[in-house]
Amino acid sequence: MHELRLENPLEKRMWRYCVEALQTSIASWTRRNARLLEINCGTGRCLRVLWDCGFDVTGVSASPEERRAAAADAPCGTEILAAADDDIPLDDDAYDWVVLHLGNHDAARARKAVLEAARIGARGMVVSFWNRASLCRLAHCLSRSWQPMPCKGLYWWQVLAAARGVSARKYPYGCMPLPHTFGAHGPPGGAGRLLTALVGAWALLRMDFGPVGRVTPLGLRVDAATALAKEAAVLECRSGSHEPSEG
Repeated sequence: MHELRLENPLEKRMWRYCVEALQTSIASWTRRNARLLEINCGTGRCLRVLWDCGFDVTGVSASPEERRAAAADAPCGTEILAAADDDIPLDDDAYDWVVLHLGNHDAARARKAVLEAARIGARGMVVSFWNRASLCRLAHCLSRSWQPMPCKGLYWWQVLAAARGVSARKYPYGCMPLPHTFGAHGPPGGAGRLLTALVGAWALLRMDFGPVGRVTPLGLRVDAATALAKEAAVLECRSGSHEPSEG
């Protein structure tokens, strides 16, 4: 993943919005005994976020430097694999869920990476990317003084073209760079979420290959400083029972 520099206050705030958007996008995914593969995991920041959400996580990166950094801070039991995002030596449906981060990809490489992730994920996947049609990139083009995006990114139409032919229900998400533009969740309602995805700096496309399972929203906290929105925290229910079990 092309990561933000957390020593920069603006990029640190943007990272917080990215985390909220990722948590919101996967809120309906069941995570009890569920294995999740993060492709292009970078230095592992999202690995810990996903592990905190309750998944058994594995990271993939083609960079030895990134793998070393990720392994140094990885949660207990996390594997870090060496592989390019378009050729991962894993069996079909090897993981329940997959999170794929796209960075400086052209359309052809993005297509290969998405198809590889779809091959490995049995139940669903999320594709994240920096949005070239975002408001913050427009501001940069007009002012030439502000660039919170760490890579050139992709357009939405390129990501949708890369996902063409993948049989799944598709849901867009995104986050804005500034508090007055509604942060991760956008204006209220589905139209607001779509607007935030289309013009937000960081965008995500969730694809569910089948039913995601039954979940019950709860107002949980990941840590002492970060309160999750109701839709971003879930407790799973056993199939055929109304009794909740720990997620």
